[in-house]
Amino acid sequence: MHTELYLVRHGETLWNLEKRFQGQIDSPLTENGREQARILGEFLQGVSFDVLITSDLGRAEETARLVNSFLNISAFTTEPLLRERNFGIFHGLNREEAEKKYPQEAAMIWSGNSDAAVPGGESKNQLRQRVQQFLDELPVKYPGKRILAVTHGGVVNTAIRLVLRIPFEAPRRFKLPNTGLSIFVYEENEWFLRAMNVICPLNNRHIYDDTV
Repeated sequence: MHTELYLVRHGETLWNLEKRFQGQIDSPLTENGREQARILGEFLQGVSFDVLITSDLGRAEETARLVNSFLNISAFTTEPLLRERNFGIFHGLNREEAEKKYPQEAAMIWSGNSDAAVPGGESKNQLRQRVQQFLDELPVKYPGKRILAVTHGGVVNTAIRLVLRIPFEAPRRFKLPNTGLSIFVYEENEWFLRAMNVICPLNNRHIYDDTV
């Protein structure tokens, strides 16, 4: 059964601009971020979706609603599995502040150890398990459907690595633009990546940062 997943990162937020760890704490979409979402919605008007799923964090849900104002997808649901990685004590800090305030924890996280987690946060492997669960459940819940899902940079990165079998310890060599679109196809009991981080050609208002 052929199932399609259109996976989108949320629009630009204030903390994206300030390069702060958002994780599971929200900061508002900027006007640029809202415009990114509207342009993406307009771009996708020619595609027929069966369901819209969004992370239950505010920045993703607002992005999803703005996109859906152009698509009018009636089946709209939130999914906690699509939340960003929990960064615990790093929430609200930029990298320099995190390294200064929590030097030991920062060194552990930057070491590349996929099992490392700051107090109150998640490891890369814990995030991987969440995203794998989402990918496993999707074709069972929505066989033969086309799904639009709005989520976060960490989730998009993880999904791409899982499908392409890129080691989680390996440095990321691709960018994750706000409202960038990646398309996955499930067939013959396996996920494949059809397109990666597509940017709507109408939209030149993207930033390429590593903050989540």
